[in-house]
Amino acid sequence: MDKIDYENYQGFLAADADESVLRDSVGRMRTRSLFHETFDYRTKASGMTPLYTLAEDTKHGLPSFWRIYMTCLTEYDAARKLVGGIRHWDALLATRWFHTPTLRDSNGHYILGLDKWREYKEQQDQSYVRELLLSMAKGGNVAAAKALLTEKAPIPKTAEKKKKEADEVSAQMDSEDQAVQKDAQLLKLVP
Repeated sequence: MDKIDYENYQGFLAADADESVLRDSVGRMRTRSLFHETFDYRTKASGMTPLYTLAEDTKHGLPSFWRIYMTCLTEYDAARKLVGGIRHWDALLATRWFHTPTLRDSNGHYILGLDKWREYKEQQDQSYVRELLLSMAKGGNVAAAKALLTEKAPIPKTAEKKKKEADEVSAQMDSEDQAVQKDAQLLKLVP
């Protein structure tokens, strides 16, 4: 089995890429049929085969859509490499299953959707930036050191804020309980 070089993956940016495999027999942009996990094998008779896996690594000899996405600089770059352009990417975005983890792999585990991928990509990008800033700061770059010092850290909630939020929730629940009690009395469910 060939090892896929995800760092240098060109996909549909390559000059010899055959973009005709991105459309079905009537010319529609492929969405579910692009992936091993969502491929409708009834369409196999038309000669189509899945192009990617949604798994985190190469599976069934197919490149990982997720891994390619994670190595791209931007989502636009990912769209061009993976499906030839932003219009086809938009067709994928229009499908609900592509965003949320509604699919399961053969082991019964949920396959992460694009919403989660975006979170991971943001975390990855922040990690790279932090790593670069640390390296620059260690090299004596004062601006990098200042940037590290001024990073926004989550502000911990004070005990007072937590109590206030709890009191607000409690008051709302009491109000709802009173409304239910009144309704129950009107319906003569309780004395």
